[in-house]
Amino acid sequence: MKVSHGKILSLSFLCLLVLAGSFCHAQPRQRGVYGDWEIKQTFNDREFVSILSFGRDQERNITAQWISLFGVNDLQDVTLEENELSFTQVMRFGDQERTSKFKGTFDLEKGVLTGTLTSENGERSIEGKRMQRVPSIVGTWNLTLTMGEREFPSVLVVSTDKEGQIQAKWESRWGESTISDLQYENRTLTFKRTSTFNDQQRESTFEGTVGREGLEGTLKSERGEITVKGVREGADLIGQWDLVMTSEQGERKQRLVVYPDLSGRYGAMPVKLKLEDGQLSFVVKMQFGDREFEMNFAGKLEEGKLVGEFKTSMGTSKFVGTRRQFMRRPRPQQEQ
Repeated sequence: MKVSHGKILSLSFLCLLVLAGSFCHAQPRQRGVYGDWEIKQTFNDREFVSILSFGRDQERNITAQWISLFGVNDLQDVTLEENELSFTQVMRFGDQERTSKFKGTFDLEKGVLTGTLTSENGERSIEGKRMQRVPSIVGTWNLTLTMGEREFPSVLVVSTDKEGQIQAKWESRWGESTISDLQYENRTLTFKRTSTFNDQQRESTFEGTVGREGLEGTLKSERGEITVKGVREGADLIGQWDLVMTSEQGERKQRLVVYPDLSGRYGAMPVKLKLEDGQLSFVVKMQFGDREFEMNFAGKLEEGKLVGEFKTSMGTSKFVGTRRQFMRRPRPQQEQ
């Protein structure tokens, strides 16, 4: 059967179109403004840091929160048109209420937000920078390697360098191994492992996926295959928690973020978390003029909620935290 030269060209052109379409479809989606932005303001020669957090409600409308040491403030009249943003901020201090209005612009390529917050007390310049997300693979993974009926424990610690690139180290009873060619994409982790035992170097490759049950994969070498399962430390606590703080002064909202590497952020403030016997805690000392304040946070999981106490020199608050659920983008419907 002969195929004409014209048909070959047509088929080739069609293949190129299909490939081009697949490449375009594979491009990562733009995050837009959604997520957290670190906001810096200067007041009385002192710099204050807050977080401006963008999300969506059930109707897919944009929402925003202003997060600081004083709590979480739901912003009103949030409007986003192309790269221009405006909102109204209503802050309450006891019986007093203060209203401010913001107008500004985004530079999404540079990850920068600039604008002005205007109130009856005047104008304040606002500068914001997009906060980088911690890769979901980061953390300390307690591994179980299965060879036949025998099991061996190891630890895989995944972190990021100054440029935000992931790196890892493998620790076991036989010493530390060298990890290279590390890749993580679409919840799939691959790397090459080089270990030294009795002055002999052994190489193996790993491929695994991260799911609800943890990390599952296979370690392959010239000696065969080993099944690997991993559980991340603090997995039940990782995520964003909406806290309701209750004290004699009433209720207020706050946010606690537990990152995959078990670092944290209370409000807009980075905190060093400690996880021991199922209890999550941190201590923060702050200086205001000549006075020093100490804050002690301690909580644990009870029926899926984070409950505990927050103690300061000004008193004790009880809190109940609910894990924040994020809206997923709807998938486009396929034609029947």
